[in-house]
Amino acid sequence: MAARLSLDERVFIESSLGAGRGVADVAQRLGRDPSTVHRELARCAGRAGYDARSAHAWACARARRVRASKLADDAVLAAAVNERLGLRWSPHATAADLRESGMSVCPETIYRACYANDARSGLPAGSWAKLPRRARRRRPRSVAQAQKPSPLGEYRPIADRPADVEDRIEPGHWDRDLIVGKANLTAAIVISPRNTASTILVLSSTDLAG
Repeated sequence: MAARLSLDERVFIESSLGAGRGVADVAQRLGRDPSTVHRELARCAGRAGYDARSAHAWACARARRVRASKLADDAVLAAAVNERLGLRWSPHATAADLRESGMSVCPETIYRACYANDARSGLPAGSWAKLPRRARRRRPRSVAQAQKPSPLGEYRPIADRPADVEDRIEPGHWDRDLIVGKANLTAAIVISPRNTASTILVLSSTDLAG
């Protein structure tokens, strides 16, 4: 999405129009699509009455205006979202399923409506409790998007192993794989020395879930 026009750009539009330049020329000089300038003029009294500072003040006020949630404007969509949240579906799963049904809503819209905790968002108050985390407050995006630590802890990735291991010459280096069966009822460990063609197979029927 293109950034909104700045005050400097609006002043340039005003002065350029006053100098008799065409919209296409103004857009090219700004590095903007001509449709952006056309929409700006259509919203702000047209070419003849365009005032940069008034247009910028109006645009800033409009950007700060609280817009109604998409779910608040569409009761059918809100009901469909609420139904799936009641089944413990995540916002991403809900959005994907509704997309298959021909209804469009992004996961972020669902998250915001849940955490708004207000029926005016389109969802019942307290809808945050239906989310997988069931947290009353949403974590900041900077925290939520931070890389999660590996459940394996500190380890060296396979790409970092020394060249002598890759050469398969030096003894003492092993490849190991764990295969877990259905319902965690069986498992197999495959161990292979890298410098030989032999393989050791260890089978277990212990219930790993316990």
